[in-house]
Amino acid sequence: MCIRDSAQSLELHALSQALERQVKTLPAPTLASSLTDLLAASVSSKAVAALPASLKPDVVLRLADREVKAHSVVLRARCTFFAMFFADPDWHRARRSKSGVVTFDFAHLSWDVVSLVLEHVYRDAGMSLFHTVERDSAEEYIDFAVQVLAAANELLLDKLKQVCSAVLRSFGALPLTRVSCSRRDQTDSMSALQSRCTTSAQSCATRRSTRPTT
Repeated sequence: MCIRDSAQSLELHALSQALERQVKTLPAPTLASSLTDLLAASVSSKAVAALPASLKPDVVLRLADREVKAHSVVLRARCTFFAMFFADPDWHRARRSKSGVVTFDFAHLSWDVVSLVLEHVYRDAGMSLFHTVERDSAEEYIDFAVQVLAAANELLLDKLKQVCSAVLRSFGALPLTRVSCSRRDQTDSMSALQSRCTTSAQSCATRRSTRPTT
């Protein structure tokens, strides 16, 4: 079977299009968009049912306000926290359900925070993670960014911690369309930022005791 036939049978559309051209062309990268689509399907109860068996999630994250499905192969490749657990075959084999699913208890985290964490893990979104975040005040925006930072610290996601830190540092320059607040509100919120970060760091030690359900 030639490369063109293989690309078509594997539904690698970008590669197929590149092979159709008369001159040598590099196919457009599609991993980020494919993983974004996979994440969107995984967190939708209707869409996940339509996924082929090879792409069905095998991890459940039990959050404060809902349960979210994810893929162990992505989590352990992109997150040190999960990599440490899945590195021990005896550990995860003993904790898999009859359907092959491992459940993690993150009841202290909410979906709005974890959604950004998963978006980072699946597609490495960088600063664009916060482009769609909207809050009514500067204080709420900072509080949310600190919550994401605390979750990133707990899950050993160093790059996400850097993104959150950059957002907090540049908070005063964020577009007003995303954060509606007065100058006094910004000043008061920034003065409280240090204490908020300290509190989150202290609570993180307790959250580290989180372990998968048995």
